[in-house]
Amino acid sequence: MNVSSRSRSSGAVDVHAHYFPPDYVRQARSLLGDPGVPPDATGFLTSYEPLDADPAFTAGFEERIALMDAANIAMQVLSFSAGNVWHPDQRARAALVARFNDGCIEAMEPYGDRFRLFANVPLPFVDASIAETTRALHLPGFVGVSVCTHSAGIGIDDARWDPLYKHWDELGITVFVHPDGFCAPDVIGGHFMGWALGAPFDDTIAAVKLMISGVLERFPNITWIIPHAGGVLPFLLERVDRIWASYAHLLPEGPPPRDTVQRLLFDVATPAPEAVALTAATFGTERLMMGTDFPFANRHDLAANERVIIDAGISGDAYESVLFANAIARLGLDLPASARTNLPR
Repeated sequence: MNVSSRSRSSGAVDVHAHYFPPDYVRQARSLLGDPGVPPDATGFLTSYEPLDADPAFTAGFEERIALMDAANIAMQVLSFSAGNVWHPDQRARAALVARFNDGCIEAMEPYGDRFRLFANVPLPFVDASIAETTRALHLPGFVGVSVCTHSAGIGIDDARWDPLYKHWDELGITVFVHPDGFCAPDVIGGHFMGWALGAPFDDTIAAVKLMISGVLERFPNITWIIPHAGGVLPFLLERVDRIWASYAHLLPEGPPPRDTVQRLLFDVATPAPEAVALTAATFGTERLMMGTDFPFANRHDLAANERVIIDAGISGDAYESVLFANAIARLGLDLPASARTNLPR
């Protein structure tokens, strides 16, 4: 079905959108030569041409709002994407993350009812991450936090994060997960494979780590969102489940992956309807949310992801659930009144 012929009862909610505050970019670049800073972020912050050439990454939101209006997107939730500067000094790392969060809030302020924020935290420093979470709770538009699939080379399930996860569990925090470059870059160097192939595998690895490590059981009040339709997890879940069953006696005690995966949510930021169809069939549409990955994807057409959802065969109540209802319920969103009218598509 063509998107233009579709009707729905609310504007869409885009849970996967990015922005790079100019002050953050300047401050991040100024730290790249500091002693002890690994080169992970250098390629993105210094060599990714659209970051400087395309105003959608760092400039005001006028064009973004126009694109959202054209696609009937009521709200975007902004989050960090890539280019983390894993600075070894806790104060420098914390200040950089705070600059990102504050820069997003400043950009959002004129359009307050159209944007929310998954605030970044300065991992690998746990105490600083707890402090920034506490501060971010009071920022206008805060709906959760964002973390990387791995932080300074440390996996998302590492026991060092337990005090932070305990804090988040007590607060009932939503955590949006995003890759920050492939965790084993030497394996697939060149040909842009780190992002074309590596990133979705990082999504998958992070999800499986959460599923089989006991994190989901120990901290049941954290809501986790895995991006990019779950990476390749929908395709590999049966294999993961069978391998787990074969070696369960050697793994931490807990339920099988097919059960624990029901604790995760997934955005459907992918250009492939077939991938969305498989993700929906594997996890159920009640666990899916719309995402555009703007401005890296759908740069001039934010309705593209809605067409992917429709072409995946998702319709009726399930269509509205994925497009906006799941995000509204899970994130406790209050959409602007103008978004709650029945607008023809």
